[in-house]
Amino acid sequence: MPRALALSAMLVALLVATASLAGCGDARPKADASPTIITASQQQPLVYVALGDSYTGAPKLGTTLTRACRRTDQNYPHLVAADMGLTLVDVSCGGAKVRDLSHRQKAGVPAQVDAVRSDADLVTVSVGGNDVGIVKVVSSCVAAPAACDGAVAAVHGGVRQMRGRLTRVLRRIGRVAPHARLVVIGYPEILPANGRCLGADRARVKKAAKALRLIATAQRQAAWNAGATFLDARSFTRGHGLCTTAPWIARRTTATSKRYHPEAPEQRAIATALDGIVSTLR
Repeated sequence: MPRALALSAMLVALLVATASLAGCGDARPKADASPTIITASQQQPLVYVALGDSYTGAPKLGTTLTRACRRTDQNYPHLVAADMGLTLVDVSCGGAKVRDLSHRQKAGVPAQVDAVRSDADLVTVSVGGNDVGIVKVVSSCVAAPAACDGAVAAVHGGVRQMRGRLTRVLRRIGRVAPHARLVVIGYPEILPANGRCLGADRARVKKAAKALRLIATAQRQAAWNAGATFLDARSFTRGHGLCTTAPWIARRTTATSKRYHPEAPEQRAIATALDGIVSTLR
């Protein structure tokens, strides 16, 4: 082979090898949960891990992704992931208590913290209500008065322990994902502070609303203790509680699994607030 042709062949081989190596970069691994969304620009997407109970899972909204947890594809984690082009790991599960973040909740439902990745950019946590019977407070004080006082007393008796447990698990998450923005999301407005609600006894509803505020305060304090951000969902769902003319909380007349749980506009409101937080991470 003439010397010029040999040199040309070597040059072509070198260019091909270089191009092959350039295509083997260390792309971030995909999350275990779908959907994984890549932005149009093909930039490496931010990783978002969502932990929580049924107020995050949003039962009966959209397609149910897991029967065990009643998590749907129209909950706020999925909306945020679609809005902002994030890689999503959503392990929220109906019935979850704070303990279930660090322990197996039931067969086939491992500890939610196990899903937190060291490369996470955003981790949201919304839990604590089931520890103190949040749905029982709402349902009994609105529709089953005989059980109202006991339900409210359970909140007063258990909220301090819930706060301590939540503080500890948030600190653990912070150690696993040290560079992530950690956000604790409070529950939406469910009952009004003035007690006016669907013909129910006003004094009972006011008592229940006060108990719900105690839950929010405990979540806020736990977030503060762990150096996390507290996103108070009541601030952008006010005027859309159970007792309003345009409720974002499903009323007693709806399916049992959805009763007293979020409607689609509530999930969109939380997603919009989180979109603002994600925009500061880029």
